[in-house]
Amino acid sequence: MSRFFKEAIADFLKFTPCSEGTHLFLRRLRDDPDGRIDGIWQGLVDSGQSLDGLKERVAFVGCLGTVWKHSEAASPCN
Repeated sequence: MSRFFKEAIADFLKFTPCSEGTHLFLRRLRDDPDGRIDGIWQGLVDSGQSLDGLKERVAFVGCLGTVWKHSEAASPCN
């Protein structure tokens, strides 16, 4: 995984209140030895859906947290 995403996720976890489930999800992404987040990001850039800048990458990490939060809320286990 790129150093940027490791730092962006660490900052998000440090400064953004969110559920334990969201923390676990983002930590799994941060610690993923296969760097899947980089592949997802590159796909967005290659398809023209995102520019490849610092601001866009930070927003992407925030969106991942939001998507996870809503997926938890939609779970029938809640």
